[in-house]
Amino acid sequence: MSNQNLKRFIKFPEGLSEELAELIGIHLGDGSLYRDNNYNYNITYSGNLKKDKNYMNYINLLFLNLFNIKLKPFINEKKSSIELRLRSKAIYIFFKDTLKLPSGKKKDLSIPNYIKKDKIYLTAFLRGLFDTDGCFILQKSRKYYYIIAKISTKHKNFAQDISDSLMTLSIPSYIATKGSKFYEGYDVIIRNKNAKLFFNIIKPKNQRNISKYYKIVGS
Repeated sequence: MSNQNLKRFIKFPEGLSEELAELIGIHLGDGSLYRDNNYNYNITYSGNLKKDKNYMNYINLLFLNLFNIKLKPFINEKKSSIELRLRSKAIYIFFKDTLKLPSGKKKDLSIPNYIKKDKIYLTAFLRGLFDTDGCFILQKSRKYYYIIAKISTKHKNFAQDISDSLMTLSIPSYIATKGSKFYEGYDVIIRNKNAKLFFNIIKPKNQRNISKYYKIVGS
């Protein structure tokens, strides 16, 4: 479908909402926004075919509710990957100019100020970000086991932004550096009872994360 035909179907949110804030979190996690050499304006979301297929359907439904249009799924069985794609100049411009989301390679990421101002929107944003770039794990320290929630990013300032925003929701966290001389990344880590607090406040939607949480807590 051409961009001209798409315009007849697309609607745009009239203002910020929990759904839009969550989609922005998803986008800064596993989304991309770029214009290729043929001047195609692309929006994509990537996931693991086995682990995230249901969640990709959730993203598509969220997109449909917000913009009255679905993204097209592309499956690569060999790489066990699934990608949702849409070509739309109108939505590209909305993401880039109205929502201030980065186009091309993600650099100097930050949580938009218009989201930080409201705890409801901030919670929804962190939900989307966690469901794409976060996970629950069981960690052992000596003879004790405890649950941690973590959000991973390549960007130091973004990690600090996430940690500071969690604190505004009364969820303590800390930042751990990982990697080697060739790669550096950062984990925002929420431990033990604070991980349970995080789960109850953020309310993840990705079934992979929900199942892992209850499996750990149950054990």
